[in-house]
Amino acid sequence: MLCAPCTHSWPTVQCRGTIRDTEILCSTSAGELGSTATVVVAIDNARVSNPAVIFDYVNNPNVTAVFPSNTIPSGGVTLTFTGVGLNIAQQPVLQVDTSSGATLVNCTVMDSMTVTCVSPNLRTTSLSPVSYSLLFDNAPPTTQNQLPLNVQPDPSNFRLGNGTGLVTTGTPTIIRIVVR
Repeated sequence: MLCAPCTHSWPTVQCRGTIRDTEILCSTSAGELGSTATVVVAIDNARVSNPAVIFDYVNNPNVTAVFPSNTIPSGGVTLTFTGVGLNIAQQPVLQVDTSSGATLVNCTVMDSMTVTCVSPNLRTTSLSPVSYSLLFDNAPPTTQNQLPLNVQPDPSNFRLGNGTGLVTTGTPTIIRIVVR
């Protein structure tokens, strides 16, 4: 069962979201840190609540590091973000900004301290650093999320005698030779 859109109401907060078989996904507006409320779900004229289900406003997620801090123009590099409270977001999104525009990719929450994202195709051959933001639902990005992402050249293949070599540049440079 999927009901979209539905309205879910808290005493002073409303949000719009979707209902699935076993969960309600909802994005709320900003609230006061530390405030709590009993959850009331209102669909059409029906209202359901359970006093044991409490909604808490907590600190926004805070990213403290990203590894690696490099990507390549064609994308496909797994970026690992670490920090605190990263699991409170329903769907973190990586936004990468280039001269060609912004590209958004969905990320995966691994646990409360780790989110992984696969870097997108940058649609450019420029090796200039690009800016990015890791967006957590409606929370504003923190300064740490807006540091540049260094762009290294795409890997290239070359022939070496009877084998093929693959060279990637960056830190460190990796050379892989396959002999056939």
